[in-house]
Amino acid sequence: IGILAEENIHHEQLSYVLYELVATFLLKEFNGELVKALNFFYTNEENEIHAVVIFKIMAAINKVHSYRVIEVSLVYLDPMKTSKRFRVHVSKLGKISDLCSALARLAKLPDHKRMTVADVYNHRFHKIYTGEDKLSNILDRDDIFVYEIDNSDPHQLVIPVYMREKEQKLFGWPKLVSLPKTSTAPQLYEILTERMSGYVTRPAPENDWWKSEDGGSEEDGSSDAGPLMFSFQLTNSYGNANISSFNEAENITFNCNSYLSLEWHAKAKQKFYNEEREQE
Repeated sequence: IGILAEENIHHEQLSYVLYELVATFLLKEFNGELVKALNFFYTNEENEIHAVVIFKIMAAINKVHSYRVIEVSLVYLDPMKTSKRFRVHVSKLGKISDLCSALARLAKLPDHKRMTVADVYNHRFHKIYTGEDKLSNILDRDDIFVYEIDNSDPHQLVIPVYMREKEQKLFGWPKLVSLPKTSTAPQLYEILTERMSGYVTRPAPENDWWKSEDGGSEEDGSSDAGPLMFSFQLTNSYGNANISSFNEAENITFNCNSYLSLEWHAKAKQKFYNEEREQE
């Protein structure tokens, strides 16, 4: 009906025959029956207006057939905004950048160039697309995320970030975060904790969350000040093999192929990471 309205066609103009014809056309593949109907209307002067209407309907339907709907989850740059699902109409022959442009209009975001599209599967990135990739690479069953990113600082890189717990088990949604090319572990901790502040709560200074009920520490090597909620590992793109780890005194340097894993303390994940809030 929206398409017909666009074409300034009022459905009440259609006779019963036209309703039947349109319904049949919508339910079946295009075939010669419509052409026969058009010829019939053109050979009957009184049906000339019906033929014009059908031509407009046919043009509108053909236009629809060249488009597809992709459902995506938009992850906002603002950490306090929950992600939101959108159904985006795009050309079947389009590129990923076309999806970003259409989504930016729907979500009322200022710049589609600050978006990155990714196929997420089993808590990891199955594929991170470029703007030139074809939309035909996206299948209907794919779980597509679009990340609003900050790519304005030449001293930063957009880094894929995974959440892991013991035995390298991934959880939560993977993230794309702008991080300094070189920084210390404490600096990264602050940046990432702030980036996840919509669903990660910072423990209060006086909260001895890491201690067992008898007052002892459940983590070897933790100081009286307590451990951080998570530590860092550079990992492979699947998140199942470590490349290197870091201590607080070391600088962490990223390149365009880096993947970062946040290694969560089990109690910290239980107490401070709200997966339900993340996935609202």
